[in-house]
Amino acid sequence: MFEKCDVHTFPLNAFDIAQTLHYNVVPYSSLPVRKRIECHCISKDGCSELDYNQETGMYTYNIYYNDSSDIDDSRVHFTIMHEIGHIRLGHLDEDIDKPDNYKESEANFYAAYSLAPPPMIDYYACANQDDLCRTFHVSWEMSGYCLERYVKWLSCSPYYTEYETQLMSLFGAA
Repeated sequence: MFEKCDVHTFPLNAFDIAQTLHYNVVPYSSLPVRKRIECHCISKDGCSELDYNQETGMYTYNIYYNDSSDIDDSRVHFTIMHEIGHIRLGHLDEDIDKPDNYKESEANFYAAYSLAPPPMIDYYACANQDDLCRTFHVSWEMSGYCLERYVKWLSCSPYYTEYETQLMSLFGAA
């Protein structure tokens, strides 16, 4: 995704990534009432669907997100990355029959890793949640999860994998 979207800086902009991937991103407030209620029933944060466009004869991915004024911008970016995760991991097409809790865990990991990858946390020498919030523009809650994941990552190996080195090179860090 980083390569395909030509992403080289943090914090990520989930809207730009979705646009580059040709996914429609639609705020709840712009939806007709019936569709808005349907989306809220699925999730208060956001949801996605594979939709057939009658005019073009093509399928498109739609990402819907809650744009209420009381929702923090960093939460919106997480939600959009979470939905991008569902799409890129095949949850709306070939893996539609996977258990929901499995799909949700995968999409959460995808979003968290995309927004604040452990090798980049290491590179930027983030020592606490404030550093993570500031560097990666994530919420306080998410920064706690990222820090926990980072500490586990550190304990696994003192060396970067080939994938991690490739990722870091995209950001000029390797």
